[in-house]
Amino acid sequence: MKNYQKETLGDRLAEIYDQFTNDDELVDTDELVAYLFELVGTGRALELGVGTGRVAIPLASKGTRVSAVEISERMIEKFGEKPGSELVNVIYGDFVSALSTRIQNSHTCASKPATHG
Repeated sequence: MKNYQKETLGDRLAEIYDQFTNDDELVDTDELVAYLFELVGTGRALELGVGTGRVAIPLASKGTRVSAVEISERMIEKFGEKPGSELVNVIYGDFVSALSTRIQNSHTCASKPATHG
């Protein structure tokens, strides 16, 4: 596709993203967050492709130290509009560069295949 970049999908979907990812028939968010907190507790967690924070924010609100990576600036803007977003360390960038240069000692506990049913 012409003019399609890594961040294009997120930038185009940011305004409607929550409408599609908050469908608890696919994945019960509360159940997923409870499960992840059981695994990680107040330790460190990393979410790849955080989107608007459906999992990261409630997990951080429970006391987990969450870092997240997102390639779409527009998704990060939407993320930042949500209460509790300040509890999550969001890193702008692609997974490879973020993981190799900025994040250490984290446990990957959620990514798109795990959270999108």
